[in-house]
Amino acid sequence: MNYRIWSARAAVCFGPLVVAQVVARNWGAWEPWAYWVDDMVAAALLIAGGAFAMAADTTTNSRALTGAWGFTLATLWVSMIRMMETTAIEAPTPIWLITLTLILFLGSIAGGVGSLPSKRVAAISKPAARPKPRSSGGGKSRSRSKAS
Repeated sequence: MNYRIWSARAAVCFGPLVVAQVVARNWGAWEPWAYWVDDMVAAALLIAGGAFAMAADTTTNSRALTGAWGFTLATLWVSMIRMMETTAIEAPTPIWLITLTLILFLGSIAGGVGSLPSKRVAAISKPAARPKPRSSGGGKSRSRSKAS
């Protein structure tokens, strides 16, 4: 399984969910733009990073995808902490919204790890056998003796 392609597809699906989480969190009483524009940027980066990584599996595209997941993870962390703080101090936040934010946060961790580039062979597979050096001349030694 190619985890990078899985991560790219998940990024394209998570982008709109991040927007939905922001809209649900702010519905009815929008906070100032500085508190939610970073989430919108994270959603745009996820969609763009996922599209780039699905278009071509290059190092640059996978780095863009990993960066998008990292930015999303940071913004969701702040959103999650602010929601929990608001729930504890002011009005309670609906449990479904906290659950959605937590799922997006954990999904961002999985997506970020899946987007990391790796060319290593899986640990459970055997290493490739090294080819034996060929001897030329039907077994005759090519080295000269020092005595001659």
